[in-house]
Amino acid sequence: MDPSTVEGFGLEWTTYDQVDRDPDSIRRSFDRYFEQFPWHELNENAVGIDVGCGSGRLAGLVTERGHALLALDASMPALGVARRMAPRAAPVNGSAVELPVADDSLDFGFSLGVLHHLPNTDGALAEIHRVLRPGAPFLVYLYYAFDNRPAWFRLLWKLSDLGRKAISKLAHGPRLAVTRIIAATVYWPLARFAGLIERLGRNPSRFPLSSYRDQPFYVMRTDALDRFGTQLRSAIRNSRSRRCWKQPGFREISFNADWPFWCALPGRDGDGAKEPRPAPIASVADRKAGWAWGAWSNCCSPKSAAAIGVASSIRSPTSTPIRMPWCPSLRPGYCSSRSGRGARSMAGGDTTTARPGAL
Repeated sequence: MDPSTVEGFGLEWTTYDQVDRDPDSIRRSFDRYFEQFPWHELNENAVGIDVGCGSGRLAGLVTERGHALLALDASMPALGVARRMAPRAAPVNGSAVELPVADDSLDFGFSLGVLHHLPNTDGALAEIHRVLRPGAPFLVYLYYAFDNRPAWFRLLWKLSDLGRKAISKLAHGPRLAVTRIIAATVYWPLARFAGLIERLGRNPSRFPLSSYRDQPFYVMRTDALDRFGTQLRSAIRNSRSRRCWKQPGFREISFNADWPFWCALPGRDGDGAKEPRPAPIASVADRKAGWAWGAWSNCCSPKSAAAIGVASSIRSPTSTPIRMPWCPSLRPGYCSSRSGRGARSMAGGDTTTARPGAL
């Protein structure tokens, strides 16, 4: 992971934590991204992962459907925000290219607007493929290279990318100020013009930024910082996108026909059959484990914790071994924070390292 990129997103999500965003606009974005997702194929005990959860705004809506979810992000400040937006998800600090999750252990996954910010997008896709069960669906959105757009449209975005390279090198304060100006002078006028075109009965999709026509200004400010404030990003052509999925073994790849265009739904190789996953239930003793359970319930509801939790051994901030529910999917090898591969959970605002051990 690129440290400056991780730091930048931590600052982004603490600046725009989405708490004050219109809930209806979050729901509209969610419905667009997940339009083709096969919710009906998941059983009631399905466990999934959000790779790069950011503020947790989408993770929160997934858990509202009753599914247990690991919300993974490389940024600890972002996970702090995600705890508020997705209180039923289990936050995990880790890297998309080295997931702290066991092989073939998850029933579904998604990563929206994240993998194009990694220096090794293909490696992250291979990791995601590793942790999914055979037949499991995975939803992903990547920046696309506008190869379905006219030449003038692609030229416009190439010019804007030159501005991004300069703006992203600024300190956070000036970068935030510049991107707010861009949101007010570029995003808002073009988005509202596209909305006017739509009300006149014409198709607005050919205009730049038309996808923001029904979004509040808060979203424009957030996305302007996301687009212009990030040093590392890549745009994927359709042909390469298809190769990305096939190389690690994804199959039955489908793309949105409308915005967001490069929102793909590849399935993990396999016949698609899934054995029902039993729900391990944390014991009453575990639920009464004092600080551990009380802290855990602040970031993951007892219902979700019971759905994905098993008794595991970690160490509290006082270094006293305690017991608390944890996800059985977490990879046992990822137990030492000193190695840089720690699988960590947010408990009561503190960071603790998962330490699987004898009980």
